[in-house]
Amino acid sequence: MKTDRSHNSFRTGWRPTIGATTLLGLAAVVVYLAPWGNLSLEFSRRTIAGGEIWRLLTCHWTHFSFEHFVWNLLPFVWLGALCERRDRQGFLLCTIGSALAISVYVFLFVPELSSYRGLSGLDSALFGFIAVGRVNDAVKARNRMKCLLLGLCASLFAAKIGYETVCRAPLFVSHVEAGFVPVPGAHAVGFLVGATTVLLSEIKNRIQSVATGSGSVNSVSLGRVRPAHTHSSPAARSTAL
Repeated sequence: MKTDRSHNSFRTGWRPTIGATTLLGLAAVVVYLAPWGNLSLEFSRRTIAGGEIWRLLTCHWTHFSFEHFVWNLLPFVWLGALCERRDRQGFLLCTIGSALAISVYVFLFVPELSSYRGLSGLDSALFGFIAVGRVNDAVKARNRMKCLLLGLCASLFAAKIGYETVCRAPLFVSHVEAGFVPVPGAHAVGFLVGATTVLLSEIKNRIQSVATGSGSVNSVSLGRVRPAHTHSSPAARSTAL
């Protein structure tokens, strides 16, 4: 019985582990392949102002070209799997929160942009989530080498944003053929949302652990006090009298 259960969990255990990442990745594939998908769901300033608010969320699953689609989807699936295995609730909050935050940022602070597409902002959010989470783990374990490596990765990410800001061109995708420009600010917003999500999760866990720890201490201390009153010796009672 134990062998069969372990075999079944090995065979099907991956499904609940990265199920949300798989579904969100498949959604990007469906939107890209559907003839109406990209144009109907993209960030369009005119249609959003006209009331199509859902585009603030759906635009991240639309893309301008096949190259743009592939370079955005692969990091999303990889980083999403890492984040979901670490904390599924945090992963979903990071994904939805960063999607809305990026769209609001583009709508309010990039008025010259009439349309926006792509998972790259969410990729940045997931990178921030997993990077800051791993740094926190490395600090707890006092692993200096891991901290340095993660710091190097964060520095390279910052350099990428700097390059795209100065050159006004994406680092990995040819924007000329696709006819779009990068939005480095969206990547920065995504990273901040991801980092904030994991930090808030860590604070919540610490508060819960402290509350649980104090409760156990109180129960132990009460357990030690009660026997002293209920099992007093005859000599003690006579002395009190």
